[in-house]
Amino acid sequence: MLRERLLPTESKLQLVIRANIPTPNLIRGHLGVVYPRWPAPDGSCCTISSMQISLARQIASFFGAVLILISYAGAQFGWISPRKPWYNLFNAVGSALLAYIAFFPFQIGFVLLEVVWTIISLYALVRARAGE
Repeated sequence: MLRERLLPTESKLQLVIRANIPTPNLIRGHLGVVYPRWPAPDGSCCTISSMQISLARQIASFFGAVLILISYAGAQFGWISPRKPWYNLFNAVGSALLAYIAFFPFQIGFVLLEVVWTIISLYALVRARAGE
């Protein structure tokens, strides 16, 4: 049996991922991303600090939130009219990014919120285009 060594810069979770060691507490998800199983089969629960979220997913969620906040703040301060396509486009793209992030790992509340937000924004965008 091959024994892997822990590199000085990696955690035990990174070793398990690198060595492809099967473990009951981890799930291989979308695009090979590894998530802790929650709750674990042994009854213990994972903490947020133990969950590994990739930098790309963090950046995507950041930009999704920024787009939604730009449209919201713009509408509140009168910079963007909610009747203009940019408002609905920012909302649709931002909520679609956040919906994708909410699917992996699946979070029902965020999935529902972001999917409905995307649908409503796209509907408003299409309705505005049809009215032109």
